Amino acid sequence: MRIGMSPYTYVEWWPQDEPHGHILQIGDGVNRILDIDTEEWADELAEALQRCQKKEHSHEDQQQAAMIAFHQLQTVDYDAEWEDLQRNIRNYQKWGGHMPSVVFMPDRLDPKKWQIMIPDKNGDPVVYDDRKGVLADIIPPPDSSNSLPDKEGVTYLTKPKWSAKRKLAHLYKKEHSND
Repeated sequence: MRIGMSPYTYVEWWPQDEPHGHILQIGDGVNRILDIDTEEWADELAEALQRCQKKEHSHEDQQQAAMIAFHQLQTVDYDAEWEDLQRNIRNYQKWGGHMPSVVFMPDRLDPKKWQIMIPDKNGDPVVYDDRKGVLADIIPPPDSSNSLPDKEGVTYLTKPKWSAKRKLAHLYKKEHSND
């Protein structure tokens, strides 16, 4: 762990009530840009606030930014943060969008039983059986009245619900078809 010495190091000051923030990039992804000490980077962020064109920041803001930068450079594990970002990108690409936290699905062999799929850290699905039947009390199992098995037989597709307009048209057609 190279706290503050990582090539992915940056410091930021962006309070919740501020419409904009300030980020100072210290690493370029390969090396640190300049090999200066922590206090100088903290002062550099404070000077960025002083040079801000959007808003005139107070002296207290500058001091707070310097303290926050110093704290971030001493405590944030930038390498782990970078790896986490890269893992999230890989998982997004693997799933074709945001990775689900959990998926409840009927068992392929017995649709009255439920399975729970939870992706692991690398985005690979891990399937667990609902052994105690907790989900069966909450979610009705799929059957011919509310769903149909898909072509692959992996999941079930619910029948689309009709809109009020479609229901009325169907009833009207059904009522007037005998005329």
